[in-house]
Amino acid sequence: MNKSGFSFFPVLLITILVAYLTFVCTANFGVVRASTEFTGMIATDTTWTKANSPYVLTGNVFVNKILTIEPGVTVNLGDYELLVNQTLRAQGTDTEKIHFNGGQIQFYGFGSWNETTGSGCIIENAILESTRILPSGCKINNNYVNSQVAIVGTSIISNNTITEDLHITSGGRSLVSNNVINNGVDVRKPCTLSNNTIGGESRVVVGTRDVVFSFNTIGTIIDNGNVTTFVNNTISKIDVWGSPVITGNLITGTILVNFGLPIIANNSITGTTGIDLRDSYLRETDPIITGNTISGCTVAGINVEAKATIKNNLFVNNAIGIRLSGGMAIIEKNLITNNSYGIDGGGRSTIIRYNIITQNEVGLDSAGTIIYNNIINNTQYNVVSDEPHGDVNATYNWWGTTDTQAINQTIYDYKYTFNTGHVGFTPFLIEPHPETLSILTHDFSSNPVIPEFPSWIILPLFLIATILIIVSKIKLTKIS
Repeated sequence: MNKSGFSFFPVLLITILVAYLTFVCTANFGVVRASTEFTGMIATDTTWTKANSPYVLTGNVFVNKILTIEPGVTVNLGDYELLVNQTLRAQGTDTEKIHFNGGQIQFYGFGSWNETTGSGCIIENAILESTRILPSGCKINNNYVNSQVAIVGTSIISNNTITEDLHITSGGRSLVSNNVINNGVDVRKPCTLSNNTIGGESRVVVGTRDVVFSFNTIGTIIDNGNVTTFVNNTISKIDVWGSPVITGNLITGTILVNFGLPIIANNSITGTTGIDLRDSYLRETDPIITGNTISGCTVAGINVEAKATIKNNLFVNNAIGIRLSGGMAIIEKNLITNNSYGIDGGGRSTIIRYNIITQNEVGLDSAGTIIYNNIINNTQYNVVSDEPHGDVNATYNWWGTTDTQAINQTIYDYKYTFNTGHVGFTPFLIEPHPETLSILTHDFSSNPVIPEFPSWIILPLFLIATILIIVSKIKLTKIS
């Protein structure tokens, strides 16, 4: 025992503890500070490794050979660019993502991605925070991109989440598939977009020819292009200034046609006004509206201010099935049922023929040529003429009966109010016109959504179909 009373044990313990803490702190701070700075040209094949990560750009980097970035690497670009003249292979894994922070990565179309051989430029399983990408000839797959992507050459953009917008500005035909794009798409070159979700109320602007959209979920589309194809998408609204083909889609808002020669076929459409054909530029064109199911529209299934052909559509459960505000429409072979008004409006140049108009509150409140239709069993009136716009020619239609007095009672015209026009309905058909038979056999089931019919409407439609078939068989027997 030390006679002075001084013990070396506490001093030794403190010395060891201080040394240990010094070692740990030095080691840890060393890891935080360790980085690899890089600028200039990559002139030989190079690999950026996880062991030397993070890589910090202190100037622009030019990739003139093959740059391979290993899983788990972090690249801090700052305000600089990674300019890829040859090949960039940045492939992380599901568990070890590659991280890019800041700056911009631009490809110049060399070292193009080859899907068959798996060679060429690729960024895959990466997180890009505020790193803008300008792909050309490469594959961008399964990344989280918290920035804009601007395609400047033919590329494959797949399975990404892109928080800002996607621009397709130049190059050949790119494929954009299975992405979530939060802030819209601007299309200026031919491409195919499929199975994407293009966020909420964001817009897709099309300003070129030969663009195909299929199986996407999209907010608003502004189509300024030509020969754009929209097939099997779910779309909130389409604003048409070109001549697209719109087929097999579910439209939950309005197709607004301002200009061009669109073909709108076999869609399921619901909203306020399903299709709005504007007057301004459509006088000399003839949009084709065919095979659509238009239901649940709170204003009108179709509003027509222009020339149009409306054929083989189903209008059901709308405030107004077809509203004619002007133009020269041909309306034929449609099933118009269970609307408040089947057809409303129209002018002398309107032709309404070969339709089945039934189970609406009012079948027609319309002018024009009304001929060869089945106008039957509308709950208030089959035809109304309640404005002083002259007489209405409704001859050669089938009214469900040959009783002239009974037919007359289903028509509201001058006999009820002296200042309205006269509806002429004689001579009338004594049986349904054969051209209307195809309406009840038309297959609307290929449309994306089949509207729910109220249960009470099924029996009347079934009876109508039965009567038409029986009458046709009798007629054929007489002929034979």
